[in-house]
Amino acid sequence: MAATFDSATTYLDRPTPLHFIGDSHTLAFSDRLYLHAGTERKLFIGRTGYINGLHARDVFAGDALHGSLIATLSAAGLIVDGDDAFEAYHRSPRTHWQRVAGAEGRERSEPCIVLSCGTLDLVRILGELASELRGAGSAAFAARHIDATFAPLASGLQWFRAMGFDRLAVLSIVPFARSDDLFREYFLVRTDAAVRESIVGIANRALAHVCARHGVAFIDRSADLCDGSVQRNELFPDCIHIGEQAATATVRRVIAWLRGGEQLPEPLDG
Repeated sequence: MAATFDSATTYLDRPTPLHFIGDSHTLAFSDRLYLHAGTERKLFIGRTGYINGLHARDVFAGDALHGSLIATLSAAGLIVDGDDAFEAYHRSPRTHWQRVAGAEGRERSEPCIVLSCGTLDLVRILGELASELRGAGSAAFAARHIDATFAPLASGLQWFRAMGFDRLAVLSIVPFARSDDLFREYFLVRTDAAVRESIVGIANRALAHVCARHGVAFIDRSADLCDGSVQRNELFPDCIHIGEQAATATVRRVIAWLRGGEQLPEPLDG
């Protein structure tokens, strides 16, 4: 019997994946479709590689990327087995992976990878060093600890670049809840809002510096997520994770970066 096809089912197109990899701030992008209607219409899909409990300080240890990151990149098909070590799928010269691309019916292209980590490191610092984060010299003290905490992340970025991942970005750390009670309830750490706001600002400046040093894009979302340095509560359903509206604003900034400095959208309306 000859095969028949349902005329109600129509192939549209393959969306371009945006791989958000890291802590729970990646979850808001999972499997969401985004239509960019700029000079040309293009469809994107958020792919999430969530790694429970990922800290920036754990990204790279010794001479190896964190095992959970390797597993996530492998599961997403971004790295594959080479002769002696992992290779970036889009750069592997092996015939097998060329045939895989043929079976998929598409050319191999450089993926977009957006990393998210650092929030849990700040929570740890706030909990362990609360008394030292107040008063004269506290900003310099916090900056030194944050720089040391982010050193393994810097090594991880070097690993990605050496593997041939050039379309690589890091998300800015989202602001914490303004409410002391909400923060304490969520993280079981007692601090005040002024200290939290200060440490997030210090951390994002450190992240931007690390990214610039290694030729990695830093996606600064402060204009979308904050009023000044304070979290816009309506964008955070549970006081820490962004919702759909803020995720869309983030994707717009990622797409603008991918398109080579295209004019960024205005911040979200209140």
